[in-house]
Amino acid sequence: DASFTIRHEGNLWLSGSEYAVAGLSSSSGTLVALNPPSKGSGSDALGAFDSIEVEWGKPSSTDTKLMRTTFRTYPSDPATIVFEQFFPSRIALPHTLQSSPSAATIFPGFARIPGPADALRCFAYHSLFPQME
Repeated sequence: DASFTIRHEGNLWLSGSEYAVAGLSSSSGTLVALNPPSKGSGSDALGAFDSIEVEWGKPSSTDTKLMRTTFRTYPSDPATIVFEQFFPSRIALPHTLQSSPSAATIFPGFARIPGPADALRCFAYHSLFPQME
């Protein structure tokens, strides 16, 4: 299961929602986590992190990894989370997405949880799409 939640000051704020790549989606069952999430650790420019990685693909072709997603949390800064997506191989987009201005991938997808964190209204995105080909 690749579900996740984000808490702010102990209050549930967001939960993982939709994942999509190349016209496939988790909500339709055409995109699935190929393995259980794997835990790791490392360090980057933000410091030491703990990570969870999930590989995604078609349920009918579990050997083909279409997308790899990573969640990074930083013990020294619990208010920071980094979401990454990687594409192990070239993705052929369906014709309907080739001429569409919409995104060809969704990660992370969020569902907002009503409750004590309702006053939180924004995200901070950094270094979005530094290189697109």
